[in-house]
Amino acid sequence: MRAKFKNGVTIENAALKKNKKETVLSAPFRSEYLSVLADGIIESFTLLSDTGETEKEFKASVNGMETRVENDTLYIVYETDDTDEVLAQNKADIDSINGAIAALAEIVGGE
Repeated sequence: MRAKFKNGVTIENAALKKNKKETVLSAPFRSEYLSVLADGIIESFTLLSDTGETEKEFKASVNGMETRVENDTLYIVYETDDTDEVLAQNKADIDSINGAIAALAEIVGGE
């Protein structure tokens, strides 16, 4: 996979891994990747497949204390949680409950 940042830099051979409340973008380090570490650039990127198709738009706060280059690998650590997933599940639960209430109302109402 590749990660394309809004300054035009594309990180090749990237991997995106979710780990509890963090998501880590990692890739073999190249000096041209240093420009993506700037404020306003690092916070978002487009994840591309190896064929160039857009997989996902990604945006999150960066954990600067954990972002690093180690053993010739760049690790950009983002602070993420499951808020969107929880909200989607809550909406599905509410829709299910509303459907059950509507069904009960039809039974009680005799319609």
